[in-house]
Amino acid sequence: MADTGQVSGKLKEGVRMLGAIIGDIVGSRFEFNNHRSKEFELFTDECFVTDDSIMTLAVAKALMETEYFVEPDIRLSEHEHKYLGLLNDNTIRFMRGIGRRYPCCGYGGMFRRWVLGDDPKPYGSYGNGAAMRISPVGYVARTHDQVQLLSGVITSVTHDHMEGLKGAEAVAMAVYMARRGYLKSEIYNKINEEYYPIDFTIDAIRNEYSFDETCQKTVPQAIRCFIESEGFEDAIRIAVSLGGDSDTIAAITGSIAEAYYGIPEDMKDRALSYLDEELLAIYNEWEAFIGEEEYVFKLLTKYIPYIMDGDDIKHEFIREMYFFAGMNPEYEMFSYRDVLAQNGFDPDKLNIDDVKLTDLDKKGTLALLQYIVRSEHFVEGSFSEYIKTGIVTELLMHLHGLDSAGKERKLAEVMLFDDLSENYFHYHFIVSDKKIINHSNEWFRTLSINESKKFLADWKNLQTEYWNPRELPPENYRRLTKWLLYARYEGDRGSIYMGYKENRDRWSKLTDLVGLQENIELKKKRKPGDLILCSVVFEDGEKRYHYLTEDESISKWDEVIVPVGSENRGELATVEEVGYCSPDDLPYPLEKLKYIIRECFEKKSTPAGQSSITLYGSSGENGSTVVWARIEDGCLEIEQQDLGPYIPSGEHEIFYSFDSETTKAFSELITGRTDDLDFFLKRFAKKFKGPYWDDELRYFCKHNGLKYTMFGC
Repeated sequence: MADTGQVSGKLKEGVRMLGAIIGDIVGSRFEFNNHRSKEFELFTDECFVTDDSIMTLAVAKALMETEYFVEPDIRLSEHEHKYLGLLNDNTIRFMRGIGRRYPCCGYGGMFRRWVLGDDPKPYGSYGNGAAMRISPVGYVARTHDQVQLLSGVITSVTHDHMEGLKGAEAVAMAVYMARRGYLKSEIYNKINEEYYPIDFTIDAIRNEYSFDETCQKTVPQAIRCFIESEGFEDAIRIAVSLGGDSDTIAAITGSIAEAYYGIPEDMKDRALSYLDEELLAIYNEWEAFIGEEEYVFKLLTKYIPYIMDGDDIKHEFIREMYFFAGMNPEYEMFSYRDVLAQNGFDPDKLNIDDVKLTDLDKKGTLALLQYIVRSEHFVEGSFSEYIKTGIVTELLMHLHGLDSAGKERKLAEVMLFDDLSENYFHYHFIVSDKKIINHSNEWFRTLSINESKKFLADWKNLQTEYWNPRELPPENYRRLTKWLLYARYEGDRGSIYMGYKENRDRWSKLTDLVGLQENIELKKKRKPGDLILCSVVFEDGEKRYHYLTEDESISKWDEVIVPVGSENRGELATVEEVGYCSPDDLPYPLEKLKYIIRECFEKKSTPAGQSSITLYGSSGENGSTVVWARIEDGCLEIEQQDLGPYIPSGEHEIFYSFDSETTKAFSELITGRTDDLDFFLKRFAKKFKGPYWDDELRYFCKHNGLKYTMFGC
C-alpha cells in the first residue's frame, strides 16, 4: 500500500475551528486535481491555506470582537438589536479587512469584488463559501435557536439567497450538535428532516460527482462524508475522495468531525505550521476566548445520559467503540484480554460483579468495556443485559472521572429561568473562591458558609455533565412549562440546558438548588391536621406567593383578596395551585404565613361580546409599538401597530386571529376552563406580555397545536 501519510496520536478535544482549517489545507492541492481515493499523504509542501481558512478565522474574529464590546443576554434572541447589529458590522469589517491582506487565496469572482470593492452589499449568492466559514458559530451558540440566529446574521452579509442561508445554517447546526454531545444518528435525522436529504452513500455518488460550488450540491455531500466516517482523519479522507470542490468539502466535513471526534494532536501541530503569524494569532485568541476542554473519551462517555434515559443505543455505541479503538491504538483495546490479564483478571472466568472499579486505570476500564461489547458477538442480547445491570453506565462514569482527573473545573455562575413562556422570575448565583452571591431578580444577598456548602453540594448532585443535550417533553400534558439553566465554569463561556417542569425528577433538583418554594409537594387529599395552602400570583405575575386559607371552596384560578405588606392592605391575586400539607412541611414558619382574606366575586363590566386589554407598549426615537388583545364574538384577536420614521409607510400592523373553537381550547390550556373568556383574556395578558410576546405566542401555539391566521399590512 502506498504511504498515506497517516497521522496518529492522542486526541485533542480542546481545539475548536481547527477541523475546518485542516480540511481546507489537506484538500487544497486536490481542488482542481481531484483524487478519488482515500489513499494519499495528508500534509505535503503542495498544501496551502485557502480562502476557506482565512474567512473562517475572520468570522471567529468578528464574533470575538462583538462580545468584547456587547455582552448579549445568554438567551440571545432576535431582539438583541445592538449585539446583532454590531455582529453584522464586524463580520463585514473583518472579512473585508483580513480578506484584503490575503488577496490571492482563491476567492470566487463575486466575493472578490465584495472584499475589494467600496460598497459591501449582499449579492444574492448561494455559493458554498457561506458554509465553509461558518463553523465558529457552532461553538459560540448555546441553543439551536442561537445557531439559526447567528448563522443568519453572519451569512447574510454576502449570501442572502435562501439556499446560501440554509447551507450555512445546516453546517453550523451540525457542528453545534456534535459539540454538545448529540449522537450521530440525531445529527443525521436533524439534517435529513430539516435541511437536505442525505440518505445516500458517498460510494454511490463518487464516480458521477463533479465540481460544484453551490451550497445545495456541496453541503449535503460534505455532511454525508462525516456521517460515514470512523474518525476525524477518516472523515477528511472520505471528503477528499469524493472529488469536486475538495478543499471546501473537506473544510465543512472537518469542522463537524472535529466537534464530534476531536483531532489527533500531531495533526493539530502539522496544520498550525501552515498559518502565518497573523492567522495564528487569531487562532490562539479564539482558543482562549472559547475556553479549552480536553476530554479524550467524549466519543464514548457522551452515551451516559442516553443509557440512563433508557434509549436503545446498543448498535451505535458498539460501532463507535470500535471506531475509538482504531483511532487510539495506545489503549490496546483490540488486545483487551491481555490487558485484563495484566490487571489480574482471567477473561475466561471473569465475574464482572467482583470487579472493583476504583482499581481500574484507563486501559483496564476500556478493556472491560471492550469485553462487554465483544460478548454481544458471542451471545446476542448480552450487551443489553449488561446495560440493565448498570455496569456499562458505571464504567463510563468511571472513565469520565479518569478523563477529568487533574482538570477540576471551578463553578463561576449559575442562572435559572423558571418559566420561559412568562419569564417572570430568574435565579442568579455568582460563585467565587470566598463567597457565593445570590443576585436574583435585581437583589443581592451573600450566602452564608453553610448555605454555600449546600449550594455547591446540590450543584454537584445535579451531575449536569451526564445530562442529555435534549430533554423530550413528557407525554399526557396539555400545558408544558419550560425552564432554562445556564452554567459557566471559570475559563469557558458557559452552556445552556433546557427542560420541562413536568419532568419532575430534574426540576425538583433544580428547585432544591436555588431554594425555590415551588418544590413544595402539596397533597391532593386532606388528612387530619393538614392546612390548606394556596400558591397565588398578583397582577404583574412576577412571582408566586403562598397563603393559607380555611375556605375549602377556593380552587385553582379563583381570584382572591390577600393581605400584603406590614399594613396588610388587601390586593387582588389569582390562585394557581391549591393543596394540603402538614405544619412541618410549610415553606415558612406557621406564624409568618398569612391567610387569604376572601374570594373576590367582582366582575369587570365590558361591552357585550367584546373586551380588550393592552399586552405591550413602547416608544422611542425610532417610533412606537402598541399591542392589543381582544375577545370579539368569542374569538381571540391580537393586533400590533408600529409607527415611526423608519417604517416605509409610516405605519405597520400585524394581526393574529383565532377562531372560536381554538379560543376555547386556548382558554382551557391556560385557565382550566372555557366559560369565562374575560378571565381568559386577563390570564392571556399575563402570560404573553412584554417585547417577546409574539415569539412566546408562536412557540406556545406550535407546541400545543393551536391554529391561527396571521397577516400584516
